[in-house]
Amino acid sequence: GHDGERRRLRLDANAAALAEWRLGAGRGAQDLVMLTLGTGVGGGLVLGGRLYRGWAELGHMVVVAGGPPCFGSCGGHGHLEALASGQAVDRLAGAELGDGATAQDLIEATRAGDERAAELLAGVGRLLGAGIGSLINVFDPDVVVVGGGFGASAGELVLASAREAARAEALAPAAERVRIVSAELGAGAGLIGAG
Repeated sequence: GHDGERRRLRLDANAAALAEWRLGAGRGAQDLVMLTLGTGVGGGLVLGGRLYRGWAELGHMVVVAGGPPCFGSCGGHGHLEALASGQAVDRLAGAELGDGATAQDLIEATRAGDERAAELLAGVGRLLGAGIGSLINVFDPDVVVVGGGFGASAGELVLASAREAARAEALAPAAERVRIVSAELGAGAGLIGAG
């Protein structure tokens, strides 16, 4: 069921966060937030040099009050997952490029010079950045790592506007100090972290 899928995503994101902290983009950090943008949005935390193993449904943080409904049995609205996951961008792509279009099609259109597609991805980045800004205010991390299938494919097409939005929302001095970067270990991060 959907609850089992959410638990699996949470474990995968924890394993990816551990891998990126030890061997990837978060090497040397004491405090790290990782967001995995895939079908859903997972998240993992390293706090005080230790992997946080408790409940951390970072993808279900509200970024737009009363926004679009979340997926599956969640029942919430305006969650990061409803706005910045691969599934959410698939929905945007279908509305912009036609039925059956995917997030990857929107990325490819942007790389081919489609300004409307680029603005849609930048808009996703701004929503992602709003969520990241809130996470910075709560956890004051050294680094925020963004990975997952959609996160890796979109890269700077989403991250550039996410950084700008996050820094606008985050409090000083954390806003200036934090690094917001792409994951380095790719699709294997979860397996590396589990190992």
